[in-house]
Amino acid sequence: MDLTLNQLIQKVNKIHSEINKLDADSNRDRLNTCIYDLQNLERQIGVVYMKVSNILANKNNIIKQEIVSCKNVAHDIPINVKIVNDVSEIPNNPIYWVSNINQFAFHINGVIMRGNIGNIYNQRHIKKNIHVNQTIICKQHNKCKNLIYEKNICKFYHDPVELLELLGTGQITDETFKIYKNRNRNFINTSWLYTDLPCNKKNTMMRHFGSKNVLNHEFDLMKIDNSKINENIIDNYKQQTMHDILVIMGLNQCDLLKKYPE
Repeated sequence: MDLTLNQLIQKVNKIHSEINKLDADSNRDRLNTCIYDLQNLERQIGVVYMKVSNILANKNNIIKQEIVSCKNVAHDIPINVKIVNDVSEIPNNPIYWVSNINQFAFHINGVIMRGNIGNIYNQRHIKKNIHVNQTIICKQHNKCKNLIYEKNICKFYHDPVELLELLGTGQITDETFKIYKNRNRNFINTSWLYTDLPCNKKNTMMRHFGSKNVLNHEFDLMKIDNSKINENIIDNYKQQTMHDILVIMGLNQCDLLKKYPE
């Protein structure tokens, strides 16, 4: 028989009152019956409680869930976003330290950004043959002879995630991997300059895309010309961006950023 909440409370009070009047020695059977009735009521109330809790939890999740939509970052380039009403509603997500590759990283919208802060060398350093290293991605990648044969330390940058493949197949030693994973990507001061000229030896380190008004057109051209040069340009852009983000984190650590409500 289904009982209302008020009837359940009245029944519990009645059993409780009866238990207080019973003598434990002479009325043991009746006392056990009362306890059994209370346990049965406890189970019924527990079932109701769980149903209410689940409904509330689901309702709260629905209420708190941000609206997922698409917004254009440039013409015909939509990205997925979660819509909030105010900056203070944005969750505070951490930056991670990935110990096996010695890099900072975070995961946003399905893209993993990773890297370190590097040194920024002036273009004239290179012209005067002043020693610089790790400013250019090695064109040979995992086929680099200096890397595989361990003759000399390659002066170009090798991505530690790529090197994990060589380490896993035994083509490089753990010692060699540790040397390279501790060598951060460095940059030339021209790395942050934008040019709309075709890529050549003089402007390889510059940015060849990024202007909002032609971004979709630039991406279309890159899809048509799907070359290794484009791959390196994209890698450079990602590493420069991570460098900038970590510099911003440093600004925040030194209390040089404008604070927003948390």
